[in-house]
Amino acid sequence: MKYSKETILLTQEQKQNIIREEDEFPKLFADYVETDYGILFFNEANKDSYDSNHAVIYPERITDLAGVLQQITAFYREKKITPLIYHPPVKDYLKENEDIFRACGYEVTIEERNRIALLTEASTIVPDGSLTVRQLTEWDPRIGRDILIPNNEAYEIPVGERSIQHENSRLFVGYRGDKAVVYVLFHISPYGTTRFDYVDTAWDERKKGYGRQISHVVMSYCREQKLPLCATWFANPTSERMNMEAGFRFTDLVLEHGYATY
Repeated sequence: MKYSKETILLTQEQKQNIIREEDEFPKLFADYVETDYGILFFNEANKDSYDSNHAVIYPERITDLAGVLQQITAFYREKKITPLIYHPPVKDYLKENEDIFRACGYEVTIEERNRIALLTEASTIVPDGSLTVRQLTEWDPRIGRDILIPNNEAYEIPVGERSIQHENSRLFVGYRGDKAVVYVLFHISPYGTTRFDYVDTAWDERKKGYGRQISHVVMSYCREQKLPLCATWFANPTSERMNMEAGFRFTDLVLEHGYATY
């Protein structure tokens, strides 16, 4: 099926709100320290989670990048956490400052930019009834047992357990019989956006259409509830096709993607 290639134009305020939530969403599940130059997220009980343990920096507030990197390094090494810095929303910032990062002990990795998509259309997915989808108000241990642990993603369990405690978080789980096979976790931010945080399917249950079915239920819920500015980006072509069917369309907002690791 072909979809309109017309790009949705976001206002500057909408762009800023989406970017801000991309920076701050780990506040749902990690501890953090806010500084003059950014945010230091950490969770000493869940060191394998990158989203729980990384720094966000604001280039416009930094005059001495090397000095800031030294502070970040000291903060995380004191906690025995590998220092990690996510790419700020400034085009080519890591690439253009790579010499400074390297001199301070960091290796820069640049990844493909992410084009933000917005939920604007009704889902065209037709569920086949093979999946039972439920909205939950608390964490179901079967998500960990049946999906995350077999997927070697046990570090996402504490993330989900803490996230769902927030009143603006939403959790949908797809079951086949008594087994959890797919889940979607998202939240409504303080900045008038809705961010889709985690979508995961059990490895042995993939390519069966379960992701499409739960996406239909979740996106229909978002439209019915009139949730604000439902935005996401696609991890791969399969995710893109599925979410386009679920009602997403591309916007003119493109985010940098990459990181610097000590």
